[in-house]
Amino acid sequence: MSRPTKHKLMNYLKFCTLQLILLFFTTLVLAQESSPAQSINKEATGLNVIVSVVGLNKAETKNAFAYLDIEKNKASPRLNKLWLKQLHSKAEKDIKKSLHAFGYYQASIKSQLSKDTNGIWHATYHIKTGKKVSYTNVEIKISGAGNEEKKIIAAQENFNIKKGDLLDHEFYETSKTDLLSLIGNLGYADAKIEKKQLLINPEENTVELILHISTGEKFYLGEFNFHQDILKPELLNKYLVDIKRGEFYSQKNLLDIQQSLVRSGFFSLVDIEPKFEQAEEQHVPIDISLSPVKQHKFSFGIGFDTEIDLNASARWQNRLINSSGHNSDVLLKISDKQSKLQGTYWIPINDPRTDKLGFISRFETEDTGSTYRKTLDLEANYIFKWQQWDAKLFTELKYEQYEFGIFDRSSSLLSLGARMDGNFIETRPYPRKGWALYTELRGAPANALSDTSYMRVHVKSRIIFPVMDGGRLLLRGEVGAATVDKVLNYPNSLRFFAGGDQSVRGYDWKSLGPTDLQGDVIGGRNVLTASIEYNHKVNKSWVAAAFFDAGNAFNDEIDKIYYGAGFGARWISPVGLVRLDLGIPINGDDEVTNLQSAVLYFGFEISL
Repeated sequence: MSRPTKHKLMNYLKFCTLQLILLFFTTLVLAQESSPAQSINKEATGLNVIVSVVGLNKAETKNAFAYLDIEKNKASPRLNKLWLKQLHSKAEKDIKKSLHAFGYYQASIKSQLSKDTNGIWHATYHIKTGKKVSYTNVEIKISGAGNEEKKIIAAQENFNIKKGDLLDHEFYETSKTDLLSLIGNLGYADAKIEKKQLLINPEENTVELILHISTGEKFYLGEFNFHQDILKPELLNKYLVDIKRGEFYSQKNLLDIQQSLVRSGFFSLVDIEPKFEQAEEQHVPIDISLSPVKQHKFSFGIGFDTEIDLNASARWQNRLINSSGHNSDVLLKISDKQSKLQGTYWIPINDPRTDKLGFISRFETEDTGSTYRKTLDLEANYIFKWQQWDAKLFTELKYEQYEFGIFDRSSSLLSLGARMDGNFIETRPYPRKGWALYTELRGAPANALSDTSYMRVHVKSRIIFPVMDGGRLLLRGEVGAATVDKVLNYPNSLRFFAGGDQSVRGYDWKSLGPTDLQGDVIGGRNVLTASIEYNHKVNKSWVAAAFFDAGNAFNDEIDKIYYGAGFGARWISPVGLVRLDLGIPINGDDEVTNLQSAVLYFGFEISL
């Protein structure tokens, strides 16, 4: 079986990768060594002082320490016994002031300052907060043009604070700001607070709230005046299809306009300026000044995982070919086992925020050890949004030279297909809930451009559930099925395999599936895999994992299900995600190689 020779560049990149791995873990060790559990002041101090606050919850304690002057000055080299006693004498006042934010105005404090036999001073404060101040009266008045608007009346009647509630200053500030923002987002740009008072009676432990707001006049969006020579006006206006002239003026509407234009990818700066001085009948003209992005963008990346080894990538984007919004993208990705060169030309249509035509040419090589292929794809597709789903209709002309077992063949297929996927997982480094689903249906009828007819469906899903504090449960599944007229003319790129980091861990990449007479895995028409994994966040950067996987690829019937289990870790590093898993095969056999020991999965990816 012929194989492409290794390039000297790959050896150089492997050397660089080893250096990066060493750098990652050296950084981790140094970071841990420089982050002790307790802060230690190594400078010489006048006195050694320990300050303790007893009787408060975590938030209240933190705020008390922020107010305590004795805490702020305990490490001062100028601290002496006289100054320490002065600081201690005012500590009760500091703590009581810190508790006002939480609604406590009748706190009692027992304080003690003593020196132990080791010469260490202990300043200890035992606190009883007492009861929170409660509202005896809540007066909310709205004046101005919006005092009869239904949404404002409803917000006034349903204000977050009611008579009898307990005082919390932060909640009060938030509620006040929320009400003012709601009024402003309904078009009342001049809304302002005319009177705000919290009349606290510490002796009675009561408070009265008085809040008077004037809405002013209601404003509306006027003409949009664009200052740019980047896109055709008819295309530019399509990015504002959800916000039109005549809608009420608000900062939220202006922000939506700005974000829609920024997300287009054509502008480096979007400056929006309302012209209130030019308003007619409360319709405010909006000046929008646009600056273009740099036309060409180059990016590079390097990564490693145990499935395709070291990989390097380069990308060139021509982000603004013409005033119709056409753009292109060229991607090169190289590794020993899997490489790709892809070029795409994009044309925005209909709603350009979600809809576009794409013309793709792609050349791929892949070497699994038991199969090898060279694939050329020419694809035309239509991408659009359906509900909350990303959808794609495509036609693809595929020519592939492939080897599996004793066979060395080539095949051509003209396929039609549809793809739909949605990702509804929290967008943060460590998401704890959400789900994702990928589905694809494709097929080729028997014709002059196809060496076989086939129909293929592929579904992958992932669900994340929060568990306890800092934990999450991940469920993953994959189902694939195909019917094929002439199996020998069915190329490797469409066959199903199992095994590897994203499949059944404990087994090598694409090492599970139907085999030929020599025992080489040649892929199957069907696949079924499932995985359950528990993650627990150990600290800000580290996540521990344990998992159990099962599945196999097969043709007519699934004759054996392979199981794998193991544990791992994920490091949310400053330069990208580093993952490490140890997969242990549970029921390997002689037909699948390298099953006598566990499989280590390691990977990282860096964008440069």
